[in-house]
Amino acid sequence: MVKITLSKLKICSRFIQRLNSANHWEVHSKFTHAVNLVNASGEMLTFLTQNRVVAPYSVTLPILQLDDWRMVQRRFIPKGDIRGELEKYHFDFEEIDLRVLNKKGNTEWSKGLYSSVQSFSVRKSFNLLKWLQYHDFSDPEIREFQSCCFSDSGSWSKEFLKHWVGRGLGLTPSGDDFLVGLGFVLKVLSQNSQQYFELLDDMKRSTTFMSEYMFNCAVDGLFVEPLNRLCRTNDAQEMERYLEELVQIGHSSGQDMFMGLWFGLKYAFFECR
Repeated sequence: MVKITLSKLKICSRFIQRLNSANHWEVHSKFTHAVNLVNASGEMLTFLTQNRVVAPYSVTLPILQLDDWRMVQRRFIPKGDIRGELEKYHFDFEEIDLRVLNKKGNTEWSKGLYSSVQSFSVRKSFNLLKWLQYHDFSDPEIREFQSCCFSDSGSWSKEFLKHWVGRGLGLTPSGDDFLVGLGFVLKVLSQNSQQYFELLDDMKRSTTFMSEYMFNCAVDGLFVEPLNRLCRTNDAQEMERYLEELVQIGHSSGQDMFMGLWFGLKYAFFECR
């Protein structure tokens, strides 16, 4: 068996803190390229194979598959406190830093991102309106969404989130992934997003455990790595590369997040009246 060294790990510092916060972890769900663990408090950790997109509270391992979970446990989850050893090799997860984005200029950056999203969607043959129609979201509901964005009172419609929370199948239904992509746009561009995230936090128990975890991260401003990287560039080619990384996540999760990102840019900021 090939020896795997810790120096080849990519470890989120949040992963280390959470790993050592509980003594007992159980497997929640296991796939070829990802294994999710939970503890008694309902907290989650994720193990990923190499070249996977990094998420909050995750570690990427220098292996191609996670089928041999016992080997992974022996190598990477030894008994006792391993924080000191892991911290030699951890990286800090790239959270959204609005100060960095503000220095770039929100307007310039958002225009560049919207342009990249449009050209990327043409290249990939994505159709936002057909996707929305497939999920029974109509023009009147789009206009209602826009009224939420531009309401002086900052009042969001609970019905809007009810339409999407838990909508679809899988560990993270399409509607939940859509709301995370939309939430990313609102978090970085909108001054009127606080109630959106408060409602998302209130309604998170209406969907799956995995989506609840994902919503918790979004409320805290934690998103998957490609979304975070978008905030750190104005270069069109780099933006399209990160969008490509985004849509590759999961079976359809990344594409659904992209639709939420596209929807937010289109209807909240660039075609809003």
